[in-house]
Amino acid sequence: KTMTEVRETAPGVHGLLATKDFNVGEVILEESAPLIRLAAASPESESKILTDYLLLQQQQQEKKGLPKEDEECFLAADLEIPTEIETSVRSKFRSMVLAVLCFVDIKATQAKHDLLQLYHSRETHSESERAAVDLSKQVLSFLDAKAIHNRLKTALNENRRVLQDVMLIWACNAFHGGRIYKEFSRVNHSCSPNGVVVSNSEEQRLLATVPISAGSEITLSYLSTMFLYADTTTRRHLLMNDKYFECSCERCTSNTDPTEAIPCPTCHPREGRQLSEDVQYDDDLTVHYVWPKDWHCS
Repeated sequence: KTMTEVRETAPGVHGLLATKDFNVGEVILEESAPLIRLAAASPESESKILTDYLLLQQQQQEKKGLPKEDEECFLAADLEIPTEIETSVRSKFRSMVLAVLCFVDIKATQAKHDLLQLYHSRETHSESERAAVDLSKQVLSFLDAKAIHNRLKTALNENRRVLQDVMLIWACNAFHGGRIYKEFSRVNHSCSPNGVVVSNSEEQRLLATVPISAGSEITLSYLSTMFLYADTTTRRHLLMNDKYFECSCERCTSNTDPTEAIPCPTCHPREGRQLSEDVQYDDDLTVHYVWPKDWHCS
């Protein structure tokens, strides 16, 4: 029996809603495998798809004899990312290229159809989403110049908007490794999620973290768990950079944040199950705690 359904939660926005009550720890959703993977499964498959579809700077056979640890650097050089692409988005540029190539390489038309239901094309975009759209247009121009496979050339000529939608789906809906799930990728973000994902290889389960009533929207955090303790400015910055939207969840728009009750990690060091060291010892000063208002740290 279906325990969830996809419905419009705001104009032009769809989400996953509960059709029954869920208790804490109860399984809300389970999918054994992704619908499509918009990324190469291994360095070897990445090398093959790049070679099959694109004119590379160097021939792949030159890789023979290289130490294994040098293969990734070699592949990065092969792609010859245009110099005008900013350093901060070069990794995303490369991933978008691979997302398009993986999509074109898939022959299962139903899977492609289901994938495209995750994004609704529109003529106007929010300011945050425009950055992803602009980057996708740069990828399309790059592919125009580098395409050598007829299937890719045809897609660029006939389905250009579809390829752009695929890149935006990768940017906004993909799980680690470019995995896109038919139902999981429908779940919207909240900085106070009522669900948590438990993964076992390709299989994923969504468990309720609080009691959920029928008719309520199911949410999860697009940020890693260590950033649940970060302040609103940090969380919004990360979501804008990684997922191209400004979070307007209840926690982000509230005048107070529940993490203000978290003791200062300097005044009260953690022991045992402590917070991630990446957060506690933030050398780049990119993560900030929500400090209790009436405490003062030296």
